[in-house]
Amino acid sequence: MSENILRQKTVVVEISGVSTKSKDDAVTTAFRNLKSQIAKAVPELIIYMRPVEVELVDIQTEKYTEKFLLLFMPREREKVKLTLKVRVDVSYLTI
Repeated sequence: MSENILRQKTVVVEISGVSTKSKDDAVTTAFRNLKSQIAKAVPELIIYMRPVEVELVDIQTEKYTEKFLLLFMPREREKVKLTLKVRVDVSYLTI
């Protein structure tokens, strides 16, 4: 007798990302942390994850001027911090 060990669950997690390059890079950094956050919420063997809904909770941008040797070649830089709430459909095995 074989029993179906595949289960599905919807998990909501908050992830955050920081970047000094762009907003796209901050989102990429946040999604890199998604698997570890899901693994904390679902201790079983995860085989599939699919983001269903993404909500922007908070975004902070900080602009500053960067100079070489405190005097030469000033340029504007931007630091982006964001927090996302992600609803994920997770398929996992119960072994």
